[in-house]
Order: sequence, then structure tokens, then C-alpha cells
Amino acid sequence: MKYCVFLTSLYTRSLPIVRSQTNKIFVLAAKLKRKYSPRSEKVAISPIDELLAAEVARLWRNILQASRDQIFEGAEEAIVDRWHGNDRLPQPGFVGLNYERGGLLLIGQNPGNDGVGKGLSRADQLQYQLLIRLRDAEDSEVVGAYTELMNALGSTVMPSWKIVRNVVYPLLRALDGQTLNHIAYTNLVKFRTVDSKFNRTIYDASWSATIDQINLLKPALIVALGAGTFNQLQRRYKGTVPIKKVRRQIGDSGLPAAGRSDIAEIAAFWRSRKRKAGEVFPTPPSPPAR
Repeated sequence: MKYCVFLTSLYTRSLPIVRSQTNKIFVLAAKLKRKYSPRSEKVAISPIDELLAAEVARLWRNILQASRDQIFEGAEEAIVDRWHGNDRLPQPGFVGLNYERGGLLLIGQNPGNDGVGKGLSRADQLQYQLLIRLRDAEDSEVVGAYTELMNALGSTVMPSWKIVRNVVYPLLRALDGQTLNHIAYTNLVKFRTVDSKFNRTIYDASWSATIDQINLLKPALIVALGAGTFNQLQRRYKGTVPIKKVRRQIGDSGLPAAGRSDIAEIAAFWRSRKRKAGEVFPTPPSPPAR
């Protein structure tokens, strides 16, 4: 009888320790699975760096809460403002939930105009809904709203963009199997514009948000999507992060020979930096081919 009481007491005292260690094992297993297991881009995940995600979520919310009219005072005619009102929402960009500082940051000119859906495609409506949720989120809800937005962008919204299918995916395939979930992506101008030819005032008015993003994300390499974007970025960025470019063709219906040459140069540069840093990573699954 005393032996049974002793075993019961021992079990009761050790149970919290066992539970604690088991929880730690489950957390570690989940992180390892997220980082190394092949999986579809559509699987919802949590940020691999939760502290960075919290900082990015707050910055993204700040960008969303900025007044468009104040940012572009005197140059409003260059900014799209269609009847549905959603163009008044800035699009801060995307940070893959496996992104870590020292990664790759892609920078485009500005969000595309979606000539077919007129801003009301299924992907656009999903994005607008989640942008509004993040913009209006309380402090206790901001990381959850941000994570939901990033998951939707990476799995549903961005793969519908021509620039992603025909420019970004070829670049990622050349970078040893990187995926959207391992990179960050933003635009110099966070709003849709009437066309791609606008004056420096629009870039200048948008620059403070972009430099805040660069400083927070601390990438090892910035790739400008387009020669014009590259030129505008070089005029403004005074930091030490190397900037490369991928030349594009109008409409992003394909990748020109110059763009393929740029990607080969970027891939060689990327591998060289990784070798110098002595970094060895498991190869994740490649992005889907066109």
C-alpha cells in the first residue's frame, strides 16, 4: 500500500515537469518541420522569427494608417482612385514567414493596376479585406492580422501576379530553391498609380516608408525589379546593402534576355556571399514552374 502511495506521489510531482518538457519538444518539432519539411506554399504557418514579425506587423500597420492625401498632397492626380475606394489603401508589401534578417529583399516600382479585374478580382478583394483588418487591429491582434495577411499574399494573392510568375519565380529558382516564404517584397510606391511614368515627387513622398522597411528587415541583398526602379532606388538609398536589378519587359508577359542575364549574375553573387559566410542550408522545394 505504501509503495502504491509512493508511486502516486512521485507521478503527481513529476507530471508538470513531463508536461513542460513535452511542450518544449512539440514546439521544437513544429519549428523544425516549418523550416525543413517540404510543403505546399498554401499551408498556413507562423513566423519563424516571432520578434521580427511583431516589429514588421507594427510597421506595416503604421504604413496602412498613413493618410494618402497627405503623402501625395499636390500630386493626387497620379494616384489611382476608383469608385470602389480600395485604391486608397496602401500596399506595404510582403515578408515571407520564413524570412530572417540577412535575407533577400525584392523591390518593385508600385502595385500593378489589375486591368482585368479593375481592382475587384478575387485576389484583390482578399488582400483588401486583410489589409483593412491589419490597419484597424488593436495591439493584441496586430501579429495575428499580419500573419493572416502574409499567408494570403504568399499562397493566393502574389502567385496571381504576372511579375511574380514571370520574373520573381525564375529568380527564386536560380537562387538554390528559395521560395516566396523565404524572401521579402515591397514597392517604392505603396499605391497604385495611373501609369508607370510619374515624377520624382511620387517617389520622394513614398521613400520614408521604404527606408524604414529596409532598415527593419536588414537584408543581405536588394534586388530591384526593373531598370527604372533600380535607378530610382540608387538615387535615394545611401546604405551599404548591395543592390542588383532584374530588367523586365512591359506587361511582364515574359522575361527578356537581359533579365535572364541579370538573374544569372544575381545567382552567382548570392552563392558567393553564402560561401563566404560559410552558410549551409537544406534545399527547400522550388517554386512552381509556369
